[in-house]
Amino acid sequence: DDAAKVKWIPLDRDLKLYASHEKIIQKVIKNHGAFEYWKS
Repeated sequence: DDAAKVKWIPLDRDLKLYASHEKIIQKVIKNHGAFEYWKS
């Protein structure tokens, strides 16, 4: 299974993401009506 070493992590403003990953997270947030609490 390719997901054997996957782990969940909390999203917060200190999390360093690649630019492409941040865009993916922003799309998920928008689609689910969530709050962007990690943005400054």
